[in-house]
Amino acid sequence: PWDTRAMMRRLYELPRHCWLRTEMVDLMTDVKAAGWRLGALTNDMTAFHGPGWVEQQEHLKLFDAIVDASLTGVMKPDPRAFRQGAEALGLPAEQIVFLDDMPWNVEAARGAGLVAVRVPWDDPGPAIDTARNLLDLPPRR
Repeated sequence: PWDTRAMMRRLYELPRHCWLRTEMVDLMTDVKAAGWRLGALTNDMTAFHGPGWVEQQEHLKLFDAIVDASLTGVMKPDPRAFRQGAEALGLPAEQIVFLDDMPWNVEAARGAGLVAVRVPWDDPGPAIDTARNLLDLPPRR
């Protein structure tokens, strides 16, 4: 029998290119190169993967702040989660471009004052282009 944790473990055992989008890592790298702060607001990274996995992920080192609800106890779409994320970045909400695949998190982020973009899992390109435009970054490579 599979639970959500087992499913996530199996998914992330796949080769990295199956679950880590190159174009998203490129966006993250370009955000940092432009001098912007970069943060992650996640509901369950440490709970699903464990601290050892988190420490091994090179792409996570790009983040200035990671706010993980499995550690804070406040999950998206709770408005407090977005406030915690903004505080961790040291930015006002309206200066944050927030990306998420879940529509209810995108709506909640907008309600909290963030600029929010939905990133569909099956076609992230247009959303990444939108984020690049909002951040005045060059188009995708």
